[in-house]
Amino acid sequence: MSKNNIWSFNEKYLSEHPLPNNSKISLKNLRDELRNSTKKALIPGCVIVLAEKGEIKWAEAFGSRQIQPTQEKMTLDTIFDLASLTKVVATLPAILHLIDQGILSLQSCLKEFYPESEDGPLGNVTIAQLLTHTSGLSARTYLKQYGESKNEMIKGILQSPLENANGSMVSYSNRGFILLGEIVEKISGESLYDYVQKHIWNKIDMHETMFTPHNQDYLLRVAPTEFREEIQACLKGTVHDENASILGGIAGHAGVFSTANDLVQFCNMIMSKGFYKGQKILNEQLIANSMINHTSHLNEPRGLGWDFFSTDVRENAIIGHLGFTGTSLWFDPLKEIYCIFLTNRIHPSREALFIRSIRSSILNTVF
Repeated sequence: MSKNNIWSFNEKYLSEHPLPNNSKISLKNLRDELRNSTKKALIPGCVIVLAEKGEIKWAEAFGSRQIQPTQEKMTLDTIFDLASLTKVVATLPAILHLIDQGILSLQSCLKEFYPESEDGPLGNVTIAQLLTHTSGLSARTYLKQYGESKNEMIKGILQSPLENANGSMVSYSNRGFILLGEIVEKISGESLYDYVQKHIWNKIDMHETMFTPHNQDYLLRVAPTEFREEIQACLKGTVHDENASILGGIAGHAGVFSTANDLVQFCNMIMSKGFYKGQKILNEQLIANSMINHTSHLNEPRGLGWDFFSTDVRENAIIGHLGFTGTSLWFDPLKEIYCIFLTNRIHPSREALFIRSIRSSILNTVF
């Protein structure tokens, strides 16, 4: 159990909570599916947390956090490689904090931070376009061809031609969030890690959220990810994303490790419109602005950092983000419901694709 006593287990809630369409299907069915998925080794294990109006209704761990080389039971305090949840848990709040401080704006252009890009294809790309994946940057993630140092990779991104005219379409790109992480560092003079830890995580009691976990007590609780031939072992405490690894484990698109408990604190802050225990962490209007559809005129809906998971992208929008390792966050701001789902589905291999079915079941049942 958490030392903060936030966890509760409401059997009645699981049994009686129906779908919005009044179907007889309940959360209990979802619980059975998660249990069976781990028993059948479709995923190693998982942690799920469901909260409504600030109250935890369901928090449970299933299966194993490690199956190779030895088996370890999944626990609620397991530390996961969040993969692309880094975009919304670290980079987005750091950017919003800088905007609230008046140091940055959504219309700031890349040429302001990278003068060498002024006459290039990326010079007029804005912070807003990077956040909404409308910069025109390539969706291709492989960056090693530019070199194996941070400077070489950033230079390679800046000099690469755009795949689309900036602002013309949504195309999910890790490259944009790598640049956003670097912009935080250029403006603040601190690493992205130090900045977000000081201004966000520490203030909302996210004390087990980190880049590059080295503490032995933390490493014991880390859920391993994929088996790598070069080390003849599964990654554990080392970021899975190859580009984040080249960047030293600290990057704007991937690299954060965290627990369900810490993500509860983050979700509570988001659902409280930037406040935590009465203290303002982020600007209320900026939080609200991040959750609206900024790309209604384009090919798919996107908020600032957030993705949409419902056909209604206005009043009843379900927003959130997914991570390649198997991590997921979803919010229903109108009903004040959020769900955290964490699994290391790529342990020991990324070939396990059952995560799609599980995520679909969670969305259909919870929201």
